Amino acid sequence: MAYVGRSQRIPVQVFVANDVNPAKAERMRSLGAKVTLCDGDFDVAKQNARRQAVDHPDCIFVEDGAEDAITEALARSVSNCLPRAPSTQLSYLSETVP
Repeated sequence: MAYVGRSQRIPVQVFVANDVNPAKAERMRSLGAKVTLCDGDFDVAKQNARRQAVDHPDCIFVEDGAEDAITEALARSVSNCLPRAPSTQLSYLSETVP
C-alpha cells in the first residue's frame, strides 16, 4: 500500500499494533506511509483505522486481506482499484505477523 500510494501520490496512513516489527514499520515509513502505532493489539489498531476513515470522508479504509479484490489488486497495483481524486487518502490497517 505504501509503495502504490507513493507512486500514485496518494497519502497512506497505516495503523499497526504497538508490537509491530520495527523493521516492517520503518520500511512502510521509507515508502512514504505515515505509520500510526496504536496502544493495544490488532483489533485496537483496526478500530482506530476505521474511526479515522469515518471521521475523515476523504479517507478509504482498507483492511489487509479482508477483501479479495483488494488483495488481488495489491499483487498487481492497488492504483487500479482506487478513486483518482487528488484529495483521497488511504487509511490502511496492517496486521502484525509474529
